[in-house]
Amino acid sequence: MSAVSNRGRLVSALRGPILLLTLGLLFSLDHFGPYRFASSWPVLLIVLGVLKLLERAGPSPPSALSSRGPLPGPPDLAGGSTPSS
Repeated sequence: MSAVSNRGRLVSALRGPILLLTLGLLFSLDHFGPYRFASSWPVLLIVLGVLKLLERAGPSPPSALSSRGPLPGPPDLAGGSTPSS
């Protein structure tokens, strides 16, 4: 297993706990700090977006299509060979 897929799995496994910690921090700031939850909830979206970027960062694994070769298509009509009558 590659390091990129391991990192993606790690970030995916930590997504829930990180979001819960962020939510708890925002509620604590709402109760004890100067920031209200109504104005700080977009931080949750930012954290989720950063986690998704980290999960998908790095080179993509080779796809199944690239190992098969070219896909079949219509014949090349510009090649000069025409069917004879």
